Amino acid sequence: MKGDFPSTVFYNRFTELVGQNLMAMTLFLKTCCLGDSTGISFVDSVPIRVCKPKRIRNNKVCKGSATNGKSTIGWFYGFKLHSIINDNGEILNFTITQTNIDDRIPLKKSTNYLFRLMV
Repeated sequence: MKGDFPSTVFYNRFTELVGQNLMAMTLFLKTCCLGDSTGISFVDSVPIRVCKPKRIRNNKVCKGSATNGKSTIGWFYGFKLHSIINDNGEILNFTITQTNIDDRIPLKKSTNYLFRLMV
């Protein structure tokens, strides 16, 4: 598919670019792309797997920040995405945490933030 994506970078360069632009992308999403609360909200946590379990020791991309954790599907290595959406499917708030963090902790912080916006 090189013809469809002529300026695609290699994986090593991609990981460098993501690291440099992650904060700017997060700020953009948090300030410009969040929906409004309609009174009905849904909460969910999704695992973000960094690599397969047998490749954990060789992983260099998220070394030091990714952790082992358990979801309803089983054990994995990576992060968790906690999101709150409204009944229209718009994202109200999101948080990315390590896998060993209790799901209720980021939920409390996110809902406090939402309630401050509604008042």
